[in-house]
Amino acid sequence: MDLMRNAATTICLLIAVFLIGCEDGAVRSPQTSLTVINAAPSFESLSLSRGTTQASGIGTFEFGTISSVQLDSGTYNFRIETRSTTGSEPVERAAFSAAVEAEQNNLYVLAEQNGAVVPLRFSRPEFDQSGAEWELTVINAVESGPALSIELIPTGSGTPVPNQALPFGQQVAIGTLQPDTYEVVVSETGNSANILFRSEAATFSAGQSVDFVITTDRNGIENRLTLNVTLGDVALVLNDVTAPSLGRFLNGAADQLARDIFLDGDFTTPFVDDVAFAATGTFLDIPVGTSVLAVTPGDNASVVEAELTDQLQRGTPHNVLIAGTAGDISAAAIADNRRRFDSNGRLAILNTVSTYENLAIFVVNPGTDITTVAPDLVLTAPDAGPRTTFAPGAREITVVDAASANTVLGPLSITIADGGLYTVMLHESGDGTTVSALLLDDLQ
Repeated sequence: MDLMRNAATTICLLIAVFLIGCEDGAVRSPQTSLTVINAAPSFESLSLSRGTTQASGIGTFEFGTISSVQLDSGTYNFRIETRSTTGSEPVERAAFSAAVEAEQNNLYVLAEQNGAVVPLRFSRPEFDQSGAEWELTVINAVESGPALSIELIPTGSGTPVPNQALPFGQQVAIGTLQPDTYEVVVSETGNSANILFRSEAATFSAGQSVDFVITTDRNGIENRLTLNVTLGDVALVLNDVTAPSLGRFLNGAADQLARDIFLDGDFTTPFVDDVAFAATGTFLDIPVGTSVLAVTPGDNASVVEAELTDQLQRGTPHNVLIAGTAGDISAAAIADNRRRFDSNGRLAILNTVSTYENLAIFVVNPGTDITTVAPDLVLTAPDAGPRTTFAPGAREITVVDAASANTVLGPLSITIADGGLYTVMLHESGDGTTVSALLLDDLQ
């Protein structure tokens, strides 16, 4: 009898794990997928939860990223928060009650309007994947700028979609389309000649349920757009074929001589003439289709010291770093996300110092003993760390030779402010025992 009772108890506990009650017969709600995109350009990250406890968190979403999570279908009290980099309490940005329905495509776009986070919630029945067509809906999450319209141009026999207006914050159902490879064109409503975005060709297949979410540029370039695509649990970004790459050329070569930059093997005229040592430089549009950057000594195009091939991302800013000694020059194009966020500052550190194999970089509060903390970055040359978020306030940067543990720079005092964009380029000092810093962007 006890064995039977124990067995029954065990079975009941196992069933309870799957949220089926032994006494009342309650069955767990069917699970469904919720896709979330942070499309609020002032907020680097937004956290979504379905309650107030730590266990109720759904996820934290960086700007421009799309993620899908599985939830039990039902009605939830959602909260959208920003979390401080200083460890203080999160700040609630929005709260709402909504149902997440089974057998539906549930999409939440966390947009921004007048500086506030606005949750745009969309749901539609799951698409029949066995059909011969695919379906498309489009959401415009761009608050400012011209009114937007969209058209799809097939490269084969698919059905074109003529210009269709996209009101901000609304989901526009384009409908079902024939499988084909399409280009996506976004233009100003009423002025189709003003093309704001034209995508690379993308193939869409039968049975796919697709959302386009149009946001401001993910890299912070003004007057440009990003086209985010969701296909069920898969997310991708389509590139703008009209957008050039951008490059800022920073020369940290040890001989401190100027360099010239040439494009695609044309050595008749430099694209950039005489890039001076440790000079600030400006971001330049690099022609669409450029695949090769060549570095030569100033006024000596016959000697190619370094060459970069297919390292430029379309529509993306890059810091192009030049480092090394004469006869051993190297270069690297490092993508630079330059979006500003309202509640913090963003710092990037670039290294062009070839005297040391590795440099350890500490970014700390004033007075911190760096021997008690780990470095924020360890960099070789030429290389750079990603832009890192810091709360407003004073900071000290100290650079240490990772091999000897000798301090070679600092502490260098800087001040971080809300919305700030800061860059420090480490370069040769010429004395062989220290390095120097070039202050760029908001540090200038």
